[in-house]
Amino acid sequence: MIVPAILPDELMHGYLMRLSSINGLKISDFLLYVNNQRKASKNNQEPSGFNDVISKIVCMPQTYLLKHHSLIHLLRHKNQLKKPTKLGYIYFNTPIFFKESNYFCRSCCKEDIEYHGYSYWRVTHQLHGLEFCLKHRELLIQVRRDRYFRTMPHVISSDDYISAVTVDARILKCSAALRFFELCEDFQTNEIYLNRDTLTAHLRALAKELRINTTKRNGRIELNEYLTKTYPMDWLCKYFYYWRNRENYFIGSTYMRCYLTREYNYIDIFNYLLVIAALDPDMNLRDYAI
Repeated sequence: MIVPAILPDELMHGYLMRLSSINGLKISDFLLYVNNQRKASKNNQEPSGFNDVISKIVCMPQTYLLKHHSLIHLLRHKNQLKKPTKLGYIYFNTPIFFKESNYFCRSCCKEDIEYHGYSYWRVTHQLHGLEFCLKHRELLIQVRRDRYFRTMPHVISSDDYISAVTVDARILKCSAALRFFELCEDFQTNEIYLNRDTLTAHLRALAKELRINTTKRNGRIELNEYLTKTYPMDWLCKYFYYWRNRENYFIGSTYMRCYLTREYNYIDIFNYLLVIAALDPDMNLRDYAI
């Protein structure tokens, strides 16, 4: 089997498609091959999961692949900020992403073709709420069709199922939003586990300086109101559940206020990073890591 090098920031699902294509296989046939390898290893009394087989094929540690070529760390901590005592088993072929569609950048696509001869899917383009390329500062292209990972971005660049992202132009000038994207990428690639106690104390102190209510009405403004003034409202409503479905959450500002307390274990990591980016844009997450 011909095994090409995995490229910087290449999304694992896209790489598996490219790997199967180079070897003249459909992605379904390639996944069947991997599954047969997994079963064969079990028959030989050498238990191996899907992750193990892929890791052996590309000759890379599973932890490295998951950290740099997937969104697994953010997925794993979507609602749980505490460092887990036991990590659940993660499959590379689990088609779970935060966005409803896949995204790519035309300029990245053009550069890829000039340098590699083909384009590839990037992890950072799939980050939650990201609507533009962090490198080229241009709007991403949204792919609206099933099984888009079965081909490369440049192949579908003129497809009827793609469209430029519609975005509030203010997002490109919102420093807090730019910082939010950087925090998401940092949290993902460096596999950070936040120390909730020290971080909460820091955020509460900042909220007090900004006259934001914490556990009670001890300020002049609620945290949700402060965030609404900091970020473009259209963007918040598009990507963040609290603003999109506010009626389903607690009445008033109670829910958002929990990000300044230690009372809740299950809170949305994306909302948490929104709060951090708005209150302390210069924060280094690793200073508050476990």
